[in-house]
Amino acid sequence: MSKILNMLKEEMVKNGETNISVAAACNTSPTTVTRFLNESRQIDPSLAASIVRYLNPSLEIEYMKSYVLKVTRHENIRKSMEYCSINRLLDPELNTLVSNAKHDRNGDVRDAGECYEIALQMQLERLSPLETYEIVRFKKASLKENQILLRILEVCSIYNRGEFSFATVSLGQLKNHIKSLEDGYIKESFLSRYHELMHSIMLKQGDTKKSRAYCKRILDSKTSGLIYRATALNRIGASFQSEDLDKSIKYYRKAQKLYKTIGRKDLVEIAEYNVQFTQILWRKQVKYFVDQELEAYSMIKNGMHRTGYNLLCSIDDKEQSICPIREFIKGEANAEESIAHYYNSMNLYLKKGDRHMASLSRIRLLALGEKDYIVSGLFN
Repeated sequence: MSKILNMLKEEMVKNGETNISVAAACNTSPTTVTRFLNESRQIDPSLAASIVRYLNPSLEIEYMKSYVLKVTRHENIRKSMEYCSINRLLDPELNTLVSNAKHDRNGDVRDAGECYEIALQMQLERLSPLETYEIVRFKKASLKENQILLRILEVCSIYNRGEFSFATVSLGQLKNHIKSLEDGYIKESFLSRYHELMHSIMLKQGDTKKSRAYCKRILDSKTSGLIYRATALNRIGASFQSEDLDKSIKYYRKAQKLYKTIGRKDLVEIAEYNVQFTQILWRKQVKYFVDQELEAYSMIKNGMHRTGYNLLCSIDDKEQSICPIREFIKGEANAEESIAHYYNSMNLYLKKGDRHMASLSRIRLLALGEKDYIVSGLFN
């Protein structure tokens, strides 16, 4: 931790920052900034993260991994669990905090530990959406913020089961409860959770404008987790995928950069897949391919229809499954069976609740002369 703090002090000198300017940017006092940088006082973990993010965002996660495990004040322990949860610092960070909290003498901390344990198990996928739903429905919590966290987890479980309409109704009721919270950090963090769910639901339901609006609320928040910010950028990129190539790539690249900053190599690769798929969709050349699906798609777009189609079929045989994206790409390749493949892709995406991706096949089907009332009847 001391090493990172020294690096932050060097950043301040390099950028002409002072304790006064940092304090003004982070809505705190110069004295608090001084004591934080000198490690002479434990401060609110959300404020610690804010200071580090302001001075050097690439150091935030690395620093906070240690900081959250050193807090001792009851309210800071609860905030540390929330910080770890929304930034996906799950094991060992959140796991350690939860284990300690469940045995804490303070009832509010124990209460929070039990609730965040459910969140942890859900995020680690040790609980199915149905199991999570059944647990949180009957779980009791004494502290208001923990009661609201349970409701958020309940809506997440509904969303993960694909029941988007029900999730939207439940979220509408939940927002007012979140806004009634007194703690500024917990309130803003819970609102980020709310906005993340809403932009996901809106995009899957095909409402790109509302999806972007919810994403921008996350980006405008000073307390939203970095992973939430990266996901919001990724979703904005997806919303422009079939509308504006340059905007789509710009937001995907921003998401990719932030995923890299926080060390999520798996999500960096997913963002790269999205970039390449979009480039091929718009008939742009790609120098290398992150997987064989995209290589096949590029072949098809460059006139090698049968070669690309056969490669996709070999992937199907290997994985022994039908994939909606591969069905869409097959539709691009095979003029004789395109309609069947586009219908397959559209229906598979609709079963997953993803109207945004299903709309790609819908557009293709209408362009091929399929009756609007038939396609729209299935789509809606």
